[in-house]
Amino acid sequence: MPKKSVREMKPFELNHYSLSGRMFRLVIILVAVIGIAAATFGFYLYNNSVMREFRRQSWNISRTVRYYIMQNDVQSVARKVLDIYESIDPSDDVKSNNTYLAQFASVKDDKFESYKSSMLNIAEGNGAYAIYYGAIDKYTNRSVYLLDSDKHEGTYREPGYFDLIRTDTEIDEFYAYVHGSVPTKTDVALGLDESIPAYISNDPEYGYMCTGASVVNEDDRYIYMAFVDLDMNKVIHGNRIFMMQYLALLALTTLLVAFLITRRLDKTVIKPINQLTEAADGYSKDRQNNQFGTTHFDKLDIRTGDEIENLSLTMKDMEADIGEYIQDLTKATAEKQRINTELDVAREIQSGMIPHTFPAFPDRLEFGMYASMEPAREVGGDFYDYFLIDDNHLALMIADVTGKGVPAALFMMSSKTMLETTALKGSLSPAAILKQVNDEICKNNPTNMFVTVWLGILEISTGIMTCANGGHEYPAIRRGGGAFEIFKDPHGTMLGCFEDSEFTDYEINLEPGDTIFQYTDGATDTVNNDEEFFGMDRLVEALNKVPDNSPQEIINEIRYSLDEFADGAPRFDDLTMICLQYFEAKEFRALFYQDEMTVEADYKNWEKVRNVIEKNLSKTDCTLRDFNKIIISAEEIFTNICKFAYTPETGKVTVRISIYKHPMTAYISLIDGGVPFNPLDKPDPDVTLPAEDRIIGGLGIFLVKKLMDNVTYRRIGDMNELTLEKRIN
Repeated sequence: MPKKSVREMKPFELNHYSLSGRMFRLVIILVAVIGIAAATFGFYLYNNSVMREFRRQSWNISRTVRYYIMQNDVQSVARKVLDIYESIDPSDDVKSNNTYLAQFASVKDDKFESYKSSMLNIAEGNGAYAIYYGAIDKYTNRSVYLLDSDKHEGTYREPGYFDLIRTDTEIDEFYAYVHGSVPTKTDVALGLDESIPAYISNDPEYGYMCTGASVVNEDDRYIYMAFVDLDMNKVIHGNRIFMMQYLALLALTTLLVAFLITRRLDKTVIKPINQLTEAADGYSKDRQNNQFGTTHFDKLDIRTGDEIENLSLTMKDMEADIGEYIQDLTKATAEKQRINTELDVAREIQSGMIPHTFPAFPDRLEFGMYASMEPAREVGGDFYDYFLIDDNHLALMIADVTGKGVPAALFMMSSKTMLETTALKGSLSPAAILKQVNDEICKNNPTNMFVTVWLGILEISTGIMTCANGGHEYPAIRRGGGAFEIFKDPHGTMLGCFEDSEFTDYEINLEPGDTIFQYTDGATDTVNNDEEFFGMDRLVEALNKVPDNSPQEIINEIRYSLDEFADGAPRFDDLTMICLQYFEAKEFRALFYQDEMTVEADYKNWEKVRNVIEKNLSKTDCTLRDFNKIIISAEEIFTNICKFAYTPETGKVTVRISIYKHPMTAYISLIDGGVPFNPLDKPDPDVTLPAEDRIIGGLGIFLVKKLMDNVTYRRIGDMNELTLEKRIN
């Protein structure tokens, strides 16, 4: 329609865009489409039937010719032609050469002409284009003409002329002559699956023909066949007449059906709709003038006995109810505004209970963290929290309450308060905290709501995080510069389900650079417009899009990936995420003691090194067991440096002893300027093998790795540095 209202249209536009005009055009198009489809299908069946009939007719005529050939001595003429053909043994390119064809002149005697005349009579009597007798040379893949009764100058072939059978089409054609053509799918569907030895082709040399064939005889070299050509141009002419008659009938039928249907629709559909339109227009004008009379639709007398009559009755009821509805709507709008105001206050209260300041602990350089929460409604049931229990323990939690809206928000605030209060006691493990809070919730939970909780307490000085999972999602962990992977931790039940439920503590040993990411199911359950879930695989892929991201960058990347995936689809669940990155704690722990000495790389100096290590360890509560492990390991590394680092020359060895508190840990670093060598690259020996079968070497560094908590190597400029780490018990 044009971009103007009905009131702005002129009479001819109203008529053109009217429902009756559109309906008339639609009916014409519909009937025409159905008619064309029927004509196409009918023409296909008609054409298929005609083609099949032509193939059958050509085959039947070829059988008559075959009978004639077998009853007369035509084979003697054929043998003369083939004797000359075999004696010449022509090449493929001489088939129409006059010199070559002249050698067959001797076979065209009176008998030859008599047979040719008889076959011509058969052709004319049966309406065939041409009849000819030929032989298929199996040795050379040729079709040799023996006797052709064709009276047409352009397609007549002299005896001895041959066609090549080379292409796939030619091979298929002659296969059909010998074994019968493959029935079409339509023939099979109609039960006409008889194989007829005939082939229809449109050859530039011979024209559009249907050729039927019958095998007369066969020997080792030749298949003798009677061929009959029927001119298929008759089919084209017949099809043209059929289509012209059918299309003329279709056009008349279309106009007649369209006229009858349109008249019927005008009476039963269009006129009642126009009456409803006029009533609706009057009703609209009354509303604009603040008049609420109910007489417009009540005056209608539509009796069509169908949905239109039901519509008029419905409109009458609507007119009577609309005034009351407007009054109710006014009240509901005012009530909604009041509720929205209260929800705004509730949202502010809920937001105020969750920490939003980042960096969370700017004076603590041992870790970095970030978190976010986006409710699906004004208020939600997800929450996160983090707080220091003491200087060495950081608590993180994330939770998801069942349901949405205000009830979930109230349950969330209650659960968060109980979890935080219990954790701050500092004497309970995460599993014990979840158990105690679960029992408290179960004692007074009339709404049968529950909450999934993941709780982790990080010992900052060691990187050991003790965790417990109450039916929450699996966390994702990235080790150092590696990729995020889902960590399938042990699960307990959701809090609020069953009293006296048990929960399991487990530990995650965070190394420097490790990152842990936790989330609610609002991330994995995000859906797009195709109703596909974001899922766990896409979440891990998004986490690993940019390596070495900070916690805030990681959460921002996840939020961006979720928005891109949803592509505007509404979110039905709260989305909450929290991310923690752990740094090397020893860099920020209090240094208890540090000492250093440099000696010549000679084993005679070992006692000096041992005395320095012993002097520093004596300032701690180091046990004799740990002391012996440290001395044995340091001596092994010192000895290797003396033997191999500077061979055949000598050099210096620096021994640095660093002892840190919280927890008390000794770091013994041995530094040399020898050739670059990382002993940790050597594979561990297989100690299960007999001594005589083991590869020589590697036992010393293997023993050191077993005795120490950690052994690290790094190349600093021209120096090798190997560090032994042992936590002093």
